[in-house]
Amino acid sequence: MKLFSLITTLLVCAPASSAKFGVIKPLQKLKANSPAVRDPFVEERQSLAQPQSNALLSIRGGALGVTQDNALTGTFVVAGLYGLQFLLAPAFLISQNFKVSPDKYHTFLARFSGATMLLLLYSLKQMDTSTAFGVSFLWNSVVAVLGPIYAEMFLETTPMHTVTAPIFVGGVLLLHALAAM
Repeated sequence: MKLFSLITTLLVCAPASSAKFGVIKPLQKLKANSPAVRDPFVEERQSLAQPQSNALLSIRGGALGVTQDNALTGTFVVAGLYGLQFLLAPAFLISQNFKVSPDKYHTFLARFSGATMLLLLYSLKQMDTSTAFGVSFLWNSVVAVLGPIYAEMFLETTPMHTVTAPIFVGGVLLLHALAAM
């Protein structure tokens, strides 16, 4: 009886090593043919093997509940406001962020940039969420490097730029990073 008990314990507690030597195969056949026989240890291991966090993340979105839609909304708000400012009030936007007086060439390029930003936002709105999210994440990453980061490192910026631009662009990038998790 002790030998039977030892073999049963080995089959239940060490299925990986038992499977290696072909000992578990008869038990699997018995289970397949008899639905009344169940192994509570195997069921417990199977339930523990499936992380509950993945199920929760699939229900609520990415990290901290941020979804791709949330990240896209952040892009639409921040880039939309910047795009409108570039298009409608370029001289004001430039003088608020940089220690220069904009000339007609600056305002021309700013209006062109604003129109391009707004057209890109319109295009993102026409895409499905997962495609728009990827494009938006890439766009915001490039804008962060070529925009506020470059400006803070190499241009004469005002305190307004130092506070607002990195926070807005960084905030949108943070939303994208959380949604991607």
